[in-house]
Amino acid sequence: MILPYSHIINFAKTKPEEFKRACHEFFPSEEIAQNADDELIGLFFEWLIYEFKQKSNITFFVEYVLRNPDLMSGKDIKKFRQVGETQWYSDFQLVSVVQGSYIHVEDVFTGKKYDIFDEKGSQNCESKGILKARVAYVDGKYYFVGANPIFIPVVYTERMKKILRDLKKDKLSARDTALLLIDHDQNPPDTPHAVGRKEILKKRNTLKDQYKLYAIQYKATMKFSELLNRVLNENGKDVGKFWEELMTVGIPKNMLMQETQFFQDVWNFFPHKSLRNLSPVEMLTKLKKR
Repeated sequence: MILPYSHIINFAKTKPEEFKRACHEFFPSEEIAQNADDELIGLFFEWLIYEFKQKSNITFFVEYVLRNPDLMSGKDIKKFRQVGETQWYSDFQLVSVVQGSYIHVEDVFTGKKYDIFDEKGSQNCESKGILKARVAYVDGKYYFVGANPIFIPVVYTERMKKILRDLKKDKLSARDTALLLIDHDQNPPDTPHAVGRKEILKKRNTLKDQYKLYAIQYKATMKFSELLNRVLNENGKDVGKFWEELMTVGIPKNMLMQETQFFQDVWNFFPHKSLRNLSPVEMLTKLKKR
């Protein structure tokens, strides 16, 4: 939805002390702020407009609408007020797309479904995944009303949605998404590296010993041999479903959430039938030797 958001940003810049404080609050460091790309800057401006509280405890969005320094038309003021009253930030799972019209989504944290009208965005939208975005209800329709939605190539099952709803404590923020992007850039996901047979066997023994400690700590009832058997027989297709099923057969949810690196290592260092009884690191080593 096109509204004169640049006017609010310019209005915020007329208060250099507040603007500076917002930068310090949003960006983890000055270096990250100085090297921010367009995506991160867009999230900053969205957060600055809707979420940042000035010392007066009012957002720039609300103050701008109340003061109307640019003498917006009554029509625009009406739209701005509707945005202010209805906007929220969330994770929206894509359900379907009508190109050139709207995107049908489900709010992951409430289960409610919406048609988000976006003529341009719907033309190039992915059919599956998550959109991290801000939505508002204006003149009888839902629209994206912040920075460009951030697409995450993940599809949540119903069980995972329930887990996320149980874990959610506070309202989601554009800053949460920014920090996620920053962390991803600074700490890219580990990928299995080529290693020798001795190192693989040593790692497997270490993981076996780790599991004994975790089983006691988290009161896991699944035997380590059963975990390895499930890894061996996974079908190589729905990895997300594989992890979810572990929580129904003896792996506590908090263990799976807190010890992600351990489970990733188990996946990478033990055999899979889908990889011809090799582990991912063995397969990678084999490919690199070609």
